[in-house]
Amino acid sequence: MYYWQGKKKIESGKLSPAYLFTGEEDFLQDELLSVLAEKFFGEPLGNLTSGESIDKLDGRETSLEAVIDLLLTPSLFRSSRFIVVRHAQYFSDAHAANETKENALLQFLQREDSDSLVVFICEKISRRSRLVKALEQAEALIEFPPLRGEALQGWIKERLRKEGISITADALQDLILAANSDLRTIDSELKKMRLYLGGRRQITSEETAKLLPQRSEANIFKLGDALGERKLDLALKYLKELLRQGEPPILILHMIARHYRLLYRAKHLLQEGMELRTTASALGVPFFVGRKLIEQARRYPLTLLADGLLSIQETDCQVKSGLVEPSLALELLAARLIGAKGGKS
Repeated sequence: MYYWQGKKKIESGKLSPAYLFTGEEDFLQDELLSVLAEKFFGEPLGNLTSGESIDKLDGRETSLEAVIDLLLTPSLFRSSRFIVVRHAQYFSDAHAANETKENALLQFLQREDSDSLVVFICEKISRRSRLVKALEQAEALIEFPPLRGEALQGWIKERLRKEGISITADALQDLILAANSDLRTIDSELKKMRLYLGGRRQITSEETAKLLPQRSEANIFKLGDALGERKLDLALKYLKELLRQGEPPILILHMIARHYRLLYRAKHLLQEGMELRTTASALGVPFFVGRKLIEQARRYPLTLLADGLLSIQETDCQVKSGLVEPSLALELLAARLIGAKGGKS
């Protein structure tokens, strides 16, 4: 089951003596560990000290046999024991199976009166493993896939909703781009924004512009947006900011080319009658990016996008041959792309 399903079940008080966390979102894993500890001990994970109540182990250095022995050994300090085993390679393809050790863990999994709880964390598991199959059957396998697109946006909105705060679409996009979709960074930035808001209850692009670190990746995306929306003043603003941040002109040119290739493909898909959600998937971009590309592609006839790609290719040749100074070539290209006229098609 997925993270949100596992969290709901754990919050209801239905605990398993053993869990297997798998996937890339370690921030969500840490959060669910806190929920587990609170249910198991009656207090948050941060209040418990390692060694007294929690044994934190590294599976690369600790055998499965040693983990099982620890599970079955009463704690000197408390009647219950909480064990977290990170890098638990016992569940991966690289681990050689040991039937005796696996049987011992399977027997522990079946205990209903256990005063110990163990959480194994393994980023990549083998679905062929009998341990993995048993944990999945016991609803103790919890998956943490990367949050992207609508799932990530929903996670952020829900996090804010619990505190009575909303976020505008532009501010949400700014946050995701600035954090590069990293949940730990997003959480840190949200804490900063909540403090800045004071008594206000909405995060807007005004807050994100003031508080978020200016990443070149975000400005490259905004440059592409400005070009796609045919706003020359904004395009030149973001272009100059990127150059000021030290981004190589050739990289900026390549990102402009990528944006125009996406617009060209989006226009083709539009003409074929493809739906928005399917289009975003076909373009290989998050849903909210796909939606913007579709909106921008509607402003252009297909022939004008083709001409724009030729202009980008010509600028690439001029820069590489040294015929035109790179920053000037980019400014001229922006003016050429936005200044071109054409009817809808």
